[in-house]
Amino acid sequence: MNLRIYRIALVCLMFSLSVNVHARSINALSLSPSIASDDTSFVIPEVDLSQLNVAPKFELAVYQKRLDSLTKDIPLDYNEHVQGYINLYAFRRREQVERMLGLSEFYFPMVERVFKEYNIPTEFKYLAIVESALNPYAVSPVGATGMWQFMFTTGKMYNLKITSHIDERRDPLKATYAAAKYFVDMYKRYGDWLLVIAAYNCGPGNVNRAIRKSGGGKTFWAIRNYLPAETRGYVPAYIAATYIMNCAEVHNIYPTYPNFSFMTDTVQLSQPVAFKDIVKLCGISAEELKVLNPIFKKDFVPAYNESYAIKVPATRKDILSLNKDSLYRAFPNRLNAESMFVLNTDPLANARTVYKTHVVRKGETLSKLSNKYDVSVSEIKKWNKIKRNSLAVGQRLRIKREIKAVPSTTPIQLMAKNKINKVKESPVTEQKQAIASTEEPAANPVQIEETQIVTVKKNKTHTVKAGDNLGNIAAKYEVSLADIKKWNDLKSSRINVGQKITIQTFVQKAVLKKSEVNVSETEVTAKVPNRNEEEKLVLYKVEVGDTLWAIAKRFEGMTIEKLRALNNLKSNESLKAGMILKVIKKA
Repeated sequence: MNLRIYRIALVCLMFSLSVNVHARSINALSLSPSIASDDTSFVIPEVDLSQLNVAPKFELAVYQKRLDSLTKDIPLDYNEHVQGYINLYAFRRREQVERMLGLSEFYFPMVERVFKEYNIPTEFKYLAIVESALNPYAVSPVGATGMWQFMFTTGKMYNLKITSHIDERRDPLKATYAAAKYFVDMYKRYGDWLLVIAAYNCGPGNVNRAIRKSGGGKTFWAIRNYLPAETRGYVPAYIAATYIMNCAEVHNIYPTYPNFSFMTDTVQLSQPVAFKDIVKLCGISAEELKVLNPIFKKDFVPAYNESYAIKVPATRKDILSLNKDSLYRAFPNRLNAESMFVLNTDPLANARTVYKTHVVRKGETLSKLSNKYDVSVSEIKKWNKIKRNSLAVGQRLRIKREIKAVPSTTPIQLMAKNKINKVKESPVTEQKQAIASTEEPAANPVQIEETQIVTVKKNKTHTVKAGDNLGNIAAKYEVSLADIKKWNDLKSSRINVGQKITIQTFVQKAVLKKSEVNVSETEVTAKVPNRNEEEKLVLYKVEVGDTLWAIAKRFEGMTIEKLRALNNLKSNESLKAGMILKVIKKA
């Protein structure tokens, strides 16, 4: 009898303990214990999943114990200042922490590799959380830029290049190397990692001053009261960031992954390329391309005098590598000084309005100036607020001009690999040369062929197996987890065995594109002086970037003068993409 009572008491005690444990870890559990017919078992309580978004609170001693367990090379002291920032992250900025957890899986592996090279504690990576929330585009009110928030002068000091086209402070890898060098320099000076963090925020001058005022304090907490107000909270914020990034789950905070591919690769570009052309070619969003390449200030790769590496999703690397030449040709070409001025100012601009100052000479009138600059008299009077028609010698006039850049052409969705423009050659007979009829010549269609490589979307189907999750499926097919969710209209990361998952892939396919151009026989044969049997006339389709000099160089015996004469081109007439030129080619 006593034994039976003891067993019943033991069961009740175990159930009581179980309920207490659940109540502590989850604020609200819907407990519904039901006794079976034999009165010997209990049903496990159901968990209200909606409560997983609730921010739990803990005893202060719990926070200190967790920080102690995280401490390695950098002391993670716990006090009311640190607790204040923990509360900030754990309660008021939960969504930001979720985003940072997702971004950390992309950036932190790179940061850890760099810090390992310089023997810097791995936990130093959490300083980027405080600095920029892992945003390479972050700019502070005083101009500190990038994931590591370098000021202009400090960036230059650590060899970060900053020009009108690029800012290496925004390059996560280069900025991390610069930050690592700075941390090493400061550690050699102070020998304390928390003081290094303080110096990174307010500069070594302020730290040195605080050390003197404190009477020679050698730790952050010893000199804290003598540091600038921002820096006093900077180190506690770092400790809190380290805590929340490691203990997020116990606060019911989980990663929100960004919508760009984590599997990336680089392609070296040696000539300027517009972002919009890369976007069209690779089939990615402009936002993704910018996130992966924050170094560029404007929407193009300024590879004028040096090459640049462009980062794209790994699945798009081959497409970009194979079609670099087409992208180069699609970029606006600077054919003259005026176009060069426009493009140097903004390489993607269509035109730029400028004012030229004209000094009036003897004999000049408003009418002559309007003809010279191809503007109206009324416009000149308006720009210069002139009421009369008379001008004085030496008078300065402002002339408004719109300088146009060479129009940009997009690289056609198919961007050819080694695009070949073949023209079916049409030999010219001696009889055709002698044609002198006054009748309207008949137009003969000449067929032009273009061999192009097109990118074709092809879907694959993956059947979910035991142990599969969206993460390893994304890694297997080298796509992003966000893409898989988008393609399959998934609202969560939960998948079931046997479920069909659609994976979009891209394959390249050669396509022969044909087109016809009507050219009269008289045009074909006109002005071909003394052509011998070893020569034949062919048609050449002008591409973006072509010049008469470049075309003449391709065909033996051709000169700029011959091309002009053969095609009735005026001396000031420029070529346009798509024009058909007659060219003499040696057999």
